[in-house]
Amino acid sequence: MAPGDSIRKTYAAIGGQELLRIEIDLDGRMPPELTPAEAEVASMLLLGMSDREIAQRRRTTVRTVANQLQAIYTKLGMNSRAELVAHLAHRVIGR
Repeated sequence: MAPGDSIRKTYAAIGGQELLRIEIDLDGRMPPELTPAEAEVASMLLLGMSDREIAQRRRTTVRTVANQLQAIYTKLGMNSRAELVAHLAHRVIGR
């Protein structure tokens, strides 16, 4: 990704279907008060992953993910998943 770019879209044809791949550069865009684990959970949330998908990817439990999300909400003064996603999208994308 070029410096300053936060999103890159690429397309690939696999099995006759065109697939869209979106990469988001989160470097330096996550709130600094988050731990590295919380930032990773937040970035996966931003990509639309469920708690279960995040837990599977991070090799942890769904309960651990829920606890990390609660810590993120508290640190950032958020009350919901939707509010957090909107906040993170604004930080990452700038919209």
